Amino acid sequence: MAKQKVGDFYVDSYPTGAVVTETIARTDFNAARTHAITLINIHDEKTGGGKGRPPQELEALKRSALILAITAWESFVEDTVTFELDKKLKGASKATELQSIFNGVAAEWLDPERSPKRHGPDLAKWTGEEWKVRVRESLALTLETFHTPNTENTNRLFKRYLGIQIQDSWSWNAMSAANAQKKLDDLIKLRGRVVHRGKTLHPASAKLPDVKRNTVVDALNLLYSLVSVTESALNVAPSVGTGA
Repeated sequence: MAKQKVGDFYVDSYPTGAVVTETIARTDFNAARTHAITLINIHDEKTGGGKGRPPQELEALKRSALILAITAWESFVEDTVTFELDKKLKGASKATELQSIFNGVAAEWLDPERSPKRHGPDLAKWTGEEWKVRVRESLALTLETFHTPNTENTNRLFKRYLGIQIQDSWSWNAMSAANAQKKLDDLIKLRGRVVHRGKTLHPASAKLPDVKRNTVVDALNLLYSLVSVTESALNVAPSVGTGA
């Protein structure tokens, strides 16, 4: 898969007539990202591309684009882990084939501080194929509280349920993994400030943080690249055929 820059934004690029196979998670991410780009395009049309601070009412477009972009990333992470774990579980004939995943979920299940107290008969829930049900249940519960897709939380999710240190794969061209991680974390923090400040209306409340156009553009391109290198690390990057 190649990419090209259209205006300010990187997009997937394929030969004319190519038949592309990509993950559902990537398709959905690109669709949501396109909506965020549309908001920036509307912002540009309204401001005429001029310099200086745009009218206050147009600030909502940039903030909304930022929030939408990070929501798209969050959904991509959740969907990718769900789909890839499901493939692992379907392909495993016994728990020892996914030992680290099994051990992590079982330890949580047995921990009285994180789960209800267990009794002897409860162990039957791990016999046969039932252990796979317990693993899927664990992921579902974890995703219910997965609302901050920063480096630490995202890596923990991939490590626990897929057995991969995904943050190590986040490098491309001149972007180091450490720099990509910092940029993602800064972006998530900014999203948090925008969302929480957006709920205040009182004149004495702290004002909404400024969101610059370039910040949103950089965010959309960063997240696009993170999706690409994440899928490459999992060997699920888009494949291209001729359809012949």
